[in-house]
Amino acid sequence: MRLGLGEGPRFQGRWSYRTLCVAASGSAGLGLVIAGALAQAGSTLVLASRSAERCEQAARRLSGQTGRPALGHRCDVTNEDDVAGLVDRVLSAYGRLDVLVTSAGVQARGTIDELSAADLRACLEVNVVGTWLACRAAARPMRDAGYGRILTLASALGLVGSAGRAG
Repeated sequence: MRLGLGEGPRFQGRWSYRTLCVAASGSAGLGLVIAGALAQAGSTLVLASRSAERCEQAARRLSGQTGRPALGHRCDVTNEDDVAGLVDRVLSAYGRLDVLVTSAGVQARGTIDELSAADLRACLEVNVVGTWLACRAAARPMRDAGYGRILTLASALGLVGSAGRAG
């Protein structure tokens, strides 16, 4: 499904100061790096992860480094109510959601003989269901606005096998 209709908040191929981006798992790792690049390009950010403290610290740090507004918001992507609450906060604070970046991911470590089904299910809840919940929640306001971009990410370990990592 193509959500990116119209010109949205872009101007001559550059992000404008009006672009509102949400980074799920944006308080650390790849999500934080991408959020920083988006802020450097002029975006306003909402960083989300399971740790409210880490989100708020990362948001303050990015805002200080880039001069762009940034909020931190606690959100467990495996919890449908948390994800809906994140999108609701974004919409109530800014009135729109232009870009969603999802990079939340965990890995269940162990050989196939060692790994429990519960560990595998926990991994799938974050990596698959959490990404799906975030995309579904963001798609609605993007569709209503006639504009939106969703970027989903995975680490290289999601694409290649490795000994001792059956999950």
